[in-house]
Amino acid sequence: MFAAGGYNPDGICVNGIGETCKEILTVHPLSLHQINGYLAEIAFKLGHFQIAKSAAENVCTAFVTKNEFKYSFLDARVNPIMSVRLNS
Repeated sequence: MFAAGGYNPDGICVNGIGETCKEILTVHPLSLHQINGYLAEIAFKLGHFQIAKSAAENVCTAFVTKNEFKYSFLDARVNPIMSVRLNS
């Protein structure tokens, strides 16, 4: 549910808050993973590296996890991509 109200520059509500409506089912037009991916890409291109890093970390943690090294040939020092695996 939502209601709308107008505010003046001093932060005072003008004419009160409107009537609340009936429930409306809404969904994101894109998944949150896609939104974070686009945010990471655009922020990086604009030079906002901290925002890009944070958004990219959100995407990465949704899909990958730290790899548990059970075999000696999975050495992350030689191949850093081996340090993570897809979430199951």
